[in-house]
Amino acid sequence: MNNVALYRPVPGQLGAFAQATAIACAGVACTMALFARDLLPSRFLLDDAHIQGTMNSAFADSKAESFKNIAAVYSELGLAGQPALAALITLLLFSAAVFAAIRWTDLARFGFIGMAMLIISFALAVVYLGQYSKESVSLAVVLLLMLLPRGILFDVAFASVCVGYGLLLRPYWMIVAALYLLWRVALPRIRHPLWIPVLVLGTYLVLEQLFQWYFGFGIGGHRQLVNEGRSDVEVGSLIQSPFLEAEGLLAAPAAAAMLFGLLLPMQLFVSGSLYHLASGLVITFLWVAAGAGVWHLMQRQQQTAAGVRSNGGDNRTSRAVRAGALLLAFVTVQAVFEPDFGSYLKHLTALLPLFLALLPLREMGRLR
Repeated sequence: MNNVALYRPVPGQLGAFAQATAIACAGVACTMALFARDLLPSRFLLDDAHIQGTMNSAFADSKAESFKNIAAVYSELGLAGQPALAALITLLLFSAAVFAAIRWTDLARFGFIGMAMLIISFALAVVYLGQYSKESVSLAVVLLLMLLPRGILFDVAFASVCVGYGLLLRPYWMIVAALYLLWRVALPRIRHPLWIPVLVLGTYLVLEQLFQWYFGFGIGGHRQLVNEGRSDVEVGSLIQSPFLEAEGLLAAPAAAAMLFGLLLPMQLFVSGSLYHLASGLVITFLWVAAGAGVWHLMQRQQQTAAGVRSNGGDNRTSRAVRAGALLLAFVTVQAVFEPDFGSYLKHLTALLPLFLALLPLREMGRLR
């Protein structure tokens, strides 16, 4: 009986500290959101300026219809001309998504890596979400995913929401919706991690054919079109494919190489910029932690298939599978569409609760 009690996940000193860290991070982030915009360099507020200008009719002929749509959303919510309130609401939404992804009892099983993830997540949220941004909608989508009951019908409903998001603001989310369903079905059934790159390569082969048919160019051509003539982004952060001419069967491994470059951004490490280096370390940390979470999820599924009961409960497993499915779908698509690392990190920030949902939780003993 003592052995059973030793491994029972009851809160200890470190667990209580993790819970306190989560509350403190949420409180500080929501407070900072009220004046973060006044402290950030202008290069972090480009989308904010476009959205505010659209709401003020200063950019009536905005080049992107998506800015008009998100500006209309803010206006309908009564947040036009109230950037501080909009930022506060977005950070409250982010906090809700974090606590939906990691429940209070799960926080008590966080280790130091989990607490580092919490601190990084809320810090990035202040920088990238404490302003007018399309990411507020991405964040609402993430919160919805973490709150939905279990069941395939709810997953289909979620994919429908992603399609609506794509139609309203970001067309590539329609591809994310399809890939989410693919990974949602496949991930619980994968028993060996090598199947993940196999599915990724197969996805890129299908996308290559669809792009050639619909756009007249392959999956390697979209980013190049977006980045041509851009002057609002540091050259060192532009994502540029070394395989621009790759088409047909070669397009899949070329896109997979770009995907690897998003998971381990060597381009940022060798750019010579301390800011780029720090960004690269954060991105690598996030994906290494997520990879460990997916691996842990597979191990638990193998134990379940073998009849071994695992700790953590079905609800947490369902949230982790959904989080892994959406992250895999998202980064697979970003390897095709993402133009620069600044945008990439900003887009990832809205999905940070999903990284937290994937974190393996330590088995707590009696902490003295």
